[in-house]
Amino acid sequence: MVIFLMGIMLSLSLPRLRDVALSDNLKNTVRTMNSFVKEIRYQAIKDSHEYLLKFDFASKSFWSDSDDLTEEKRIAARENSISLPSDVRVIDISFKDGEKKTSGEVSIRFSKEGYISPSVIHLGSDDGRRFTYVLRPFLGDADIIEDYVEIGEVTL
Repeated sequence: MVIFLMGIMLSLSLPRLRDVALSDNLKNTVRTMNSFVKEIRYQAIKDSHEYLLKFDFASKSFWSDSDDLTEEKRIAARENSISLPSDVRVIDISFKDGEKKTSGEVSIRFSKEGYISPSVIHLGSDDGRRFTYVLRPFLGDADIIEDYVEIGEVTL
């Protein structure tokens, strides 16, 4: 009887938990950014061209760019940029050399060999939660930390 009741409770609560997990804009943004970074790195290696991951703090969006794109394709890439949800923002982007950007347009380089400019992207939501997205130069995979961590506190 207890197992039966637990089964009923689980069947009623799991869809609700799934909806809560999928509606978290901050976590969805981090997942989207992670997929986008992997795709840019893959494109840089495949095309043997340098690519840029570009952020615009004013429009709260990001997109990819490359020197080999025509002006029309460059404009289209920016127009088709990924916009952050209204309750999510890029707090800042920090680079290994100590530079920290909090406004304007920022670029992170992906070399044709797949190396990434060592950097940290801090994302935050209106409810006060923060994520640190760590881009390591040689690994090709990013670390995601559920807190605001300075670039000097992570291993690049």
